[in-house]
Amino acid sequence: MNTHISTMRYALEIATLSRLLDEKERHIQMLQDTIAIKDEQLATMVTCAKELGDRQAAADAVGIPRIAA
Repeated sequence: MNTHISTMRYALEIATLSRLLDEKERHIQMLQDTIAIKDEQLATMVTCAKELGDRQAAADAVGIPRIAA
């Protein structure tokens, strides 16, 4: 009887650890998705900043007043 209880206890512990591992994997995937979104947003911001800088440099070169941000 004691062996059966220990086996059941280990089975329950394994099930609990498996569930926790699944939760951690979902959390990691969520973080990876968030990082991908943030990377895309950052790339868009960099592109916009470069374009604005290029426009401002062109405006400065021909004497056009500063472009409002």
